[in-house]
Amino acid sequence: MIVGTAGVYSGDREIAAAVGPGRILIALDSKNGKIVVKGWREATEFTAEDVVGRLEPYCGGFLCTYVDKEGMMQGTDLDWFRRLARGDLA
Repeated sequence: MIVGTAGVYSGDREIAAAVGPGRILIALDSKNGKIVVKGWREATEFTAEDVVGRLEPYCGGFLCTYVDKEGMMQGTDLDWFRRLARGDLA
């Protein structure tokens, strides 16, 4: 199961309890350093690092999109993904 906006805003524990955390991927879309939701139209106050750290116990992994490049069809930023995986995006 892939969870988007619902996983960012709330319900992470409820969803994990219902289906098991190993069966959940949380979709995170990052634009200008913040998580965006609702089709990339609304920025949250959270960074990807904030969300990954908070939601990691409730899912089996993350499906991340680096909107700054991918959304413009310019490839992606592999360094960003490496830093996110290491937890050093601050």
